Amino acid sequence: MRWSPFFIAAVALCVTGCAASPDPRTGGFFGGIQGLASGSYEQRVQEREQSLERLRALQQEMQTEEAELQATKQSLEEIILWEREAVQELETNSEVLLAELAELESLDASSEAQVAQLKQRIADLQRNTRQQQSALDALEGDGSGETDPDLRLQQLVKQREALRKEYDLLLELSLELAR
Repeated sequence: MRWSPFFIAAVALCVTGCAASPDPRTGGFFGGIQGLASGSYEQRVQEREQSLERLRALQQEMQTEEAELQATKQSLEEIILWEREAVQELETNSEVLLAELAELESLDASSEAQVAQLKQRIADLQRNTRQQQSALDALEGDGSGETDPDLRLQQLVKQREALRKEYDLLLELSLELAR
């Protein structure tokens, strides 16, 4: 029996087609049987399971990190919101302060007028007090008799009381302006 070259090539092709491979995805039926018999299939399954476990652990780690990042993001958003509210409050307060300052400036103009009036009244009070003192000195040393000394003294006492009342009023006004 003579083997034809065509037959030998076909047998060689079949044998190489059924050759065993450690990879269970390749190698066909005989490769699968060889993989099961040698344990390479189990080894490959274990490698895949280990790889899957590593990927699951990595996924869990990533989810934990994502949760931490979300918490950080939320706390930063809360801080930013608080800062915005604080800035808004500061802006509102500065507007109120500007309004109060404008009011104070307008009041300051009237206060200046009140202060000037108060100063004038104090100067008048001092001048009247000096006149009162001069009149008392004249009454004491003057014996001219133009007027009744008792009547003049009563007039001076009344003037002094009026000056005292004016002084008390001016003091009260100055304290009000100081507030």
